[in-house]
Amino acid sequence: VGSSFTISPLSSAWLQSQLLSLESIHIKRQNDWQYYFDLLRPLLRKDLIAFPDPDSIREGNGHIFYLKTHVRHALQTYLNQQNIASAVHYPALNQSPASLNAGLNKSCPIAEQASKRLLRLPMFHSLSRQQIETICQHIQQFYSSR
Repeated sequence: VGSSFTISPLSSAWLQSQLLSLESIHIKRQNDWQYYFDLLRPLLRKDLIAFPDPDSIREGNGHIFYLKTHVRHALQTYLNQQNIASAVHYPALNQSPASLNAGLNKSCPIAEQASKRLLRLPMFHSLSRQQIETICQHIQQFYSSR
């Protein structure tokens, strides 16, 4: 009975190197988050997308960048065709297999609406400015072709 969930020596070494660079990684992610925001702002002004609150980056760590769109599936498909990974931020919990299997058929309209609109864009510590620019250019091309 019981389990051991200790981290392996290899994982420990990898984590230690990241912890030693924590401050610079944190600053880079915040800067990358702001760069996404600045490059995609024209689409916000045209009411084609929405963003998280820009003030949240001052309190957060910039670990994700997501946008809200009414054409999430089409945009995600387009980005995938351009070899750009994106992810659904989260499924509504009331529609998850666990909830459905447990018979929890409650309606959660706000969570359901959010889960249909949120799309996470690539965000990782080695993401380059050029990659962010390419991602944003493809998103802008997607909307200009609609």
